[in-house]
Amino acid sequence: MTKKDKSWNYCGNYRYKLQKLFGWTIKGCEVCGDKNNEDVYIQTEERKYFLQKDIVLKNDTIIKAGWRWTRHGCISLYGHKECLIKARKGVTK
Repeated sequence: MTKKDKSWNYCGNYRYKLQKLFGWTIKGCEVCGDKNNEDVYIQTEERKYFLQKDIVLKNDTIIKAGWRWTRHGCISLYGHKECLIKARKGVTK
């Protein structure tokens, strides 16, 4: 596994990135349902997986076997910063 990227928050086999969205209005927080969203954030989730063998792409690029991150089977949510942090896997509610 490569070094931890400081723009992500790590939680077990998952990592999360929070980004504030400026000038966005949404119908409500996807976690709590509250319609008052002055500060809107998006949270991106990725999970760790193990690539068992090297993959050679059409352009001859080789992706080496080992630990990788994917968004497959993960979710992205919009809402309040505090709600999004509580919605992370492995975080006590």
